[in-house]
Amino acid sequence: MKAINVFCFLGLFLFSINVFADELNVDIDKNVMTEGDVLYLTIEYDGSSNENPDLSSLQNDFQVVSNSTSKQITLINGVLEQTKKWTVGVKPLRSGKIVIKPIKLGGLSSNYSEVEVKEITDVAYIPDSKNNYNSPYFKIEQSTDLTSAYLNQQVLLYVTIYDSLGLRNGTINIDEKVKDDWIIVPLLKNPIVKKDVIDGRKMNVINFVYAIFPQKTGELEIPQFSFEGEYIKDVGFSSPDFGEEFMMFGMDFRNAFGQKVPVRMKADAKVLNVLMPKDKTPLNKWFPVKNLQVSSFIGQKNNFMVSEAFNQKVIVKATGATQTLLPNIEFPQTAGLKQYPEKPEIKEDIVNGNVVTTATYNVVYIPTQRGNITIPPIEIKWFNVNNNQFETASTNEVNLVIAKSDMEEIAFPNDNSVSNETEIEKKEIVKKENNVETKKDYKQIPLIWYLAFGGIVLILLLVMLISKKQSSKNAKYYKKLVISSILKHDYAQTKIYLLEWAKIKYNNDDIKNFKDVEEYSKDVNFEKELDTINKLLYSKTDEMFDSQNFVKIFKKVDKTKVNNKNKQDVLPNLYK
Repeated sequence: MKAINVFCFLGLFLFSINVFADELNVDIDKNVMTEGDVLYLTIEYDGSSNENPDLSSLQNDFQVVSNSTSKQITLINGVLEQTKKWTVGVKPLRSGKIVIKPIKLGGLSSNYSEVEVKEITDVAYIPDSKNNYNSPYFKIEQSTDLTSAYLNQQVLLYVTIYDSLGLRNGTINIDEKVKDDWIIVPLLKNPIVKKDVIDGRKMNVINFVYAIFPQKTGELEIPQFSFEGEYIKDVGFSSPDFGEEFMMFGMDFRNAFGQKVPVRMKADAKVLNVLMPKDKTPLNKWFPVKNLQVSSFIGQKNNFMVSEAFNQKVIVKATGATQTLLPNIEFPQTAGLKQYPEKPEIKEDIVNGNVVTTATYNVVYIPTQRGNITIPPIEIKWFNVNNNQFETASTNEVNLVIAKSDMEEIAFPNDNSVSNETEIEKKEIVKKENNVETKKDYKQIPLIWYLAFGGIVLILLLVMLISKKQSSKNAKYYKKLVISSILKHDYAQTKIYLLEWAKIKYNNDDIKNFKDVEEYSKDVNFEKELDTINKLLYSKTDEMFDSQNFVKIFKKVDKTKVNNKNKQDVLPNLYK
């Protein structure tokens, strides 16, 4: 009897369930928004269909960026209700008023909606509610210290953000399309933040400063900075929370709890009139700066011996220039000296709102002859942007006294690669021949002439063979000298012998420094060893040096086969 009652109850229950007619509605989370914001559509369906809504009506005006689904079944007073919800995030593809067309599901169509998409401007409008009337609480602006400038001249760009609600998680960005037209250097590690009252409203004023260098002439669009971040709704006024890290074009803020409202701004677009160099100066010699100082020094003495290596430090300090704009330095050739300019050490500093670049050049000289030698001054022509005049900065000339050295003939063989021993031998042979000539019996001229001619031919053949044989030994000869000097920790002589070895090894008399040697050797370990030798020779460091390891690496490089095709300069005309 109880079982019959249960079944009757269930039957009456199921019979009493009312299934409502299918219904499809769409709701949006805001009526006004800014470009780049996400609009969330909530699609609600009351019905039994298992289909998904057709979103194709959105594709002309929006980009779908997210889509999630939820389902809910309820039983209230004997009424069974089934509801499905889809939350779709979309980004508008244009600004202005956009009509959200009906979305279809099966045979149903949703209601119409409308959203207003505002362009990103220098004033931020806060899309935090459907009835938002867009009161401006944030602003970004930028300005420059000049209205016109020369190509490559430093221009100061000031970017200021006004914040009345406390910005969070903000980043400063720059328009990618203008990056190739400018060199941009931040002048502040962290932005300067101060409080102010503007139009009766409390404001955080956040300041950034950049040095920008135009790379094209004419009416050039100034880098346009934008801001993207958020504020926490219903939180009182507070200072922006800056993180310790500061990126190239941005800042790290710390996150905060609460409802986050996006904030986007973009500074007004402006242009700068960029002028051409005056007097048709070649671009590779055009150097506009606020100040240029050039100095050099060799040491406390100016007397050296032949083959004794010494170095000259040349320091170039430019105010209002970045390192990529430094001109090529020409080191004039000096008779009686072999010179080997090293790669410069370059440092950039920020001093009194200017980029100050200091380049320190190390030039190694090796005297090849005795006597008084003068190193001429190094001159750099530059354009003074303070008075719009060309000026020349130069070092002082250096007067040297070079004395004879025992190493003079060993370090610098003749250009035809014939050894000193071969030259001496040749002179002795000629001398003996001359002695024979004085004792000749001129009555026997025909026979003697034949003998003399044959002897000369034999001598010439002998000299050619010895020269060829000696030439083939030159690399091996200097290899032994390199190993011998490095084991004695004589780094100056090691450098001399290494360069002579490299000229013969790689068949190029233009090899002047270790940088040239590295370009030929293509051996990472050998490059490290050469760099260490330079440090030990010129930096006076206490770095430990494993000479046995150097010999091992050097022998390996010496055995490497060489392609004697003409070398292409990696950085042509960098050093002259």
